[in-house]
Amino acid sequence: MARPDDVRDAGQRLFAASPQARAAVVLKDVFGFSLEEVADQLRTTTGGVEAALSRGRAAVREPGPQPREGAPRAVVDAFVHAYNAHDLDRLLAVMTDAVSIEVLGVGGGRGMRADDGWAEWATTHPVTASAHRVDGEDVVAILFDVPGGPQMCEVLRLEGDEGRVSRIVDYCYAPDTMAHVGAALGLTPMAMGYHQDEDTLVGM
Repeated sequence: MARPDDVRDAGQRLFAASPQARAAVVLKDVFGFSLEEVADQLRTTTGGVEAALSRGRAAVREPGPQPREGAPRAVVDAFVHAYNAHDLDRLLAVMTDAVSIEVLGVGGGRGMRADDGWAEWATTHPVTASAHRVDGEDVVAILFDVPGGPQMCEVLRLEGDEGRVSRIVDYCYAPDTMAHVGAALGLTPMAMGYHQDEDTLVGM
């Protein structure tokens, strides 16, 4: 019989895996869905489910949390091109249906729709994306066109699954990270603070 500490540690290791791997393990191994049913729910193939299961089960077996891997550069580049096209359909197409959006200091959610504020803002404002290598990892810098020259308003870290973006971590409200990336790239970060303004937070 597994000890409570072992179960907790296994859960933490599974949580550190990709969203697709987590979902596949829970649906198949916990709820007992068939490969075909899991594939239908995750909108992927049975082969994709098997690969996700392999990753998720391996994470559970490992003795410690596995670091999340960033998205392959091809996925990052596809995201950047879609973002800069300001084409909502194209942007949605490069992300999985269950993409996780996490904005430090604000919160997050799962899934992206045409009426989401994040997607709407990205496609209707004077912003451009560019991919860079910082500290051995690919990140996406979002530049906002303001008087006096563009400023970096966001730093995004992407994770990928099956050739699409499965997780976005937005560091716009992480001043230390913004400053570090800005210094590394020679870009001026916007002063966003550690969370949204008080009026916006009250209305959420």
